[in-house]
This record gives sequence, C-alpha cells and structure tokens, in this order.
Amino acid sequence: MIFMNLFNNENEADENKDKFLNYFIDTITDNLTKSKNNFRYSNSIKNFALSLYILGGKLTYEFLRLNLPGSLPHLSLLNSSISSSDSRISEGEFKFDQLQKHFDSLNVHYAFGSEDCTGIVKRIKYDSTTNTFTGFPSLLDRGVPIKSYYQTDSFDA
Repeated sequence: MIFMNLFNNENEADENKDKFLNYFIDTITDNLTKSKNNFRYSNSIKNFALSLYILGGKLTYEFLRLNLPGSLPHLSLLNSSISSSDSRISEGEFKFDQLQKHFDSLNVHYAFGSEDCTGIVKRIKYDSTTNTFTGFPSLLDRGVPIKSYYQTDSFDA
C-alpha cells in the first residue's frame, strides 16, 4: 500500500513538472491559428511573462517574444498590468511588509534576495507620478537607499 502511494505521488510530480510546458506549447499552437489581435494568454503565461520581463529585462523579453511567435504577450499588455496593479515600484523603496505577507501565504520561512546595480544608466529619467528623477545613485542612510531623494517641486534653478 505504501509503495502504491509513493508510485502515485511520483506520477503526480511528473505530471505537475511538465504542466507549465504543456500550457506554454498549447498557447503557442492556439495563438498561431489566430490573427495577432486575437492572441489569448492564460494567467500562468501572463505571470511567467511578467517574471521574465522583470528578471530578464526588456531586450531579453522582446528577443524571446519575437522568436517564439504567439508565446508571450506584447509589452503593452505587461506595462498596463504593471501600471494598473496596486504595488507601484519606486526606486529605493523596500516593501518588506508585503513580502512577509506573501511568504506567510506560501508558508515560506527562508528566502534569498540580492540586488545587482552594475548597469550603466544612459540617461536620467523623470517620473511624473512621484515627481522624482531616477537613475542617479541614491544616497544611503545606514546602508539603505533614501527613497525619493531626488524629488523636486519645480524645474526652476
């Protein structure tokens, strides 16, 4: 009896292991039979696309999207879902409370996080929603970046 339970659990694990791959392939095959304006994506594909975009960046995302037609949603869909979400991402802002709630909901006790700031900033950007300039290295307060340090009230000198 125990052997049968172990065998069934292994089969379920194998099925779950390939579940996303099956969704991904099904999405491509379904979308290739439609016009580009009628492509549809499941929530799991949208979540994967968001993760890929956030972790890999715009160039990586566009490279994969263009070379695997019908597999990933257009950037405009991702940008609209990011901007319509409650959790706006601001430079130098940490959201440890939200992260803790998310970990608690998943029953996660340990996590690893890192930040790589080796990219070259080609230009400074102005964020009109927070009235700040982004792209400058933020000053630190006890090792933590100061949020909205380069905030401005006007462009006058």
